[in-house]
Amino acid sequence: MSRLLNRSAFLCVALLLVIGSLVHWFVSAPIRTTAAVTAEAQDVGGDPPADWNNPFVDGVRLTGVAAAAAHLRFIPAAPASVGVPRDVFIHAGAPNRAAQALGLVYDGVPYGRFIVQEEPTRMTQEQLESLAKPCESAGCQGSWTVTTLGDGTRVLLIASSVSDGVLWLRDGVLFNVYGPSATFAVTDAEAVATAFSRESN
Repeated sequence: MSRLLNRSAFLCVALLLVIGSLVHWFVSAPIRTTAAVTAEAQDVGGDPPADWNNPFVDGVRLTGVAAAAAHLRFIPAAPASVGVPRDVFIHAGAPNRAAQALGLVYDGVPYGRFIVQEEPTRMTQEQLESLAKPCESAGCQGSWTVTTLGDGTRVLLIASSVSDGVLWLRDGVLFNVYGPSATFAVTDAEAVATAFSRESN
């Protein structure tokens, strides 16, 4: 049961989907394909991250978002309104900038501990929204629904007894905000997602 709950947590993580196998990363592919992201989103069998301190199984800690930007093909979002990330990570195994992702770990007022992942993807908005259906996979937990943020962005909202998260797309980048449901409510996930969405616009 403990392993099942951990996997559910990552679901919301996955991407949260994890989101993991949103963290089973695509070391061999330059950009994660729609099929890969979809499989991770629906697969509860992937191993979850070890803890809430590092969003990637092969995460390398950097000094800040500016340092990470040099490794990314996209401009990272890190709105000041949600605070300064406690830790910043990228993948050790990404073959190039086109495949590199960003992982931000936050832990402060008012949202507590939560993680933000930003990564290249070929997934379309239609494909993302298609995930919002009753989860029939064995062991799948929580609800997956499509909702609209305050800035008009349509997102996939995942809520469970383990973790809450929001995923959305912007210019070929998949954003994934998630945190433990005990301290990071659905409303918190939506507020953080709105801040990131506005900055990435």
